[in-house]
Amino acid sequence: MVVKRMIAGLIVVCAIAVASQALAQSRRAPAPAQRPLVERELSVANRARKPAVELYVSPNDAPDWGEERLAGAVVAPGRVFRAKLGRTRMCLFDVQFLYADGSREELHDLDVCRTSQVAFDGSTATDVPVGTPHPVALVNNATRPIQQVFLSEAETAQWGDDRVTTRGVSVGDRLDIPYRGGCAVDLRVVFDNRAAEERRGLDICTTPALSIEPGWTTADAPPVPRPPSPPVSPPMSAPMSAPVPVVAAKPADIVQTEVRVTNDSGADVTQIYLYPEGEADQGTDLLGTGVLRDGLSKSVSLARGASCRFSAHLVFAGHVADRDLHGLELCANAAVTVGR
Repeated sequence: MVVKRMIAGLIVVCAIAVASQALAQSRRAPAPAQRPLVERELSVANRARKPAVELYVSPNDAPDWGEERLAGAVVAPGRVFRAKLGRTRMCLFDVQFLYADGSREELHDLDVCRTSQVAFDGSTATDVPVGTPHPVALVNNATRPIQQVFLSEAETAQWGDDRVTTRGVSVGDRLDIPYRGGCAVDLRVVFDNRAAEERRGLDICTTPALSIEPGWTTADAPPVPRPPSPPVSPPMSAPMSAPVPVVAAKPADIVQTEVRVTNDSGADVTQIYLYPEGEADQGTDLLGTGVLRDGLSKSVSLARGASCRFSAHLVFAGHVADRDLHGLELCANAAVTVGR
């Protein structure tokens, strides 16, 4: 009888435990709320013995590296660059540091929710992808500035990084592209009005210089001297492998001006519009897909025409309100400073 009572007691205890567990599961705490949006910034220190010329920071699940963040700036040894990541819920980011000698260093799955600093010392730097070096010269003989240039091996799925790292390629200007890989390449050119043209299967071993001509076509051309030195035409009797490209004359009422924009606003500028004062049409974004970081300067190409007095409309990153500037005399001083 005593044994039966003990067994019955154990059964009751087990039943109570099972019931308690079921009740706890039914009252399980709700799933945690989605991580809030937080304005994040990453300080990237250069502790290597060589300057860094490019920086990429992108979410670890992004398919590519995204935009280049130095925007023409150079991070000297011992200096720090602050990359603004904007408002994000993401924590894990990949970082790539490209040095002036072409080598690069990468860090993956950096948790920016736990740390806002990272340092590169060059100890894990690797050379650029293995391949035969092919210096390619691209000459803009079109009628519009070029904002972006993409050059990749033929038939690859991705265009890769934008080869214009500092400013657009003005009409008559030249861009030297350090390229490694096979002879057959695909080329994509994006103009300041967002129009684009692509050419497939170009042989840069046979033709290492490309001229972008009116009509958005590519034509073979020999390299030309960099501005401001004017191109010197060889004597008529001198042998030439290809005709020297001739820049088409621009209309008399159109003046292509390089305007130096300095950002001292305390926020990154993502779009810049410069247009004759009083006009409703603000024109196209002169930054294209680039960003003018706070504290930096950048030259933008402006088809000024006969106007001298301009207005500017600026769009900032984050939640900073747009800003308009008026009364800019660009004939007397082709420079714009965005203050606080």
